[in-house]
Amino acid sequence: MSFGQQSSLGENSTVDIQPAETEKLEAARSEIGADKAILLDVREADEREAERFKNSLHVATSSLQDETERAAATKQLAKDKPIYCHCRKGGRAQRVAAMLREMGYDARAIALPFEDIKKAGFETEP
Repeated sequence: MSFGQQSSLGENSTVDIQPAETEKLEAARSEIGADKAILLDVREADEREAERFKNSLHVATSSLQDETERAAATKQLAKDKPIYCHCRKGGRAQRVAAMLREMGYDARAIALPFEDIKKAGFETEP
């Protein structure tokens, strides 16, 4: 799916997932589980080491500050799949999703705390 195309999330596929939008979160979980989307952890390495979601990729927010580092950090990301960014509370996810959209990625933020995402059925691993 390319940037701007309709997904199972509806017409405006670049809209971030906000609290109380459980249907969008469930759709995102389904897309990620079916390998039709990427779950991107934008927390710092020490946060990720404590606990992370299964099958998530990692690009620390701090690695996106410098243009050279940004290019290296985003090499692992596909532009043909939606990317759902998450962090500990939601703020960094929103900033990174906006930055990735400017770079041509179909990025969306899961603007929810880590624990709420976990409660919605996203599996974790140590």
